[in-house]
Amino acid sequence: MLCSGCHIIVGNAIWQTKEVKEISCKVVDLRVPTAQNSLMMLNDINHSLAALRGWMILGKNKFKVEREKSWSEEI
Repeated sequence: MLCSGCHIIVGNAIWQTKEVKEISCKVVDLRVPTAQNSLMMLNDINHSLAALRGWMILGKNKFKVEREKSWSEEI
């Protein structure tokens, strides 16, 4: 009786662990790349906005070129 109870408990623990592993893999495979790409896009947009501010305040063409490069290559 005691052994069969232990077998049931261990089997249930193994089954639950497999389900947790599947969910963790799904989160890592789907959500992490999405979050990384979102952060990269946010960084690129901030770079473009910084170039725009530099161009508007200082009026130098290097900021205009940098903004165009940011939009064409990064974003």
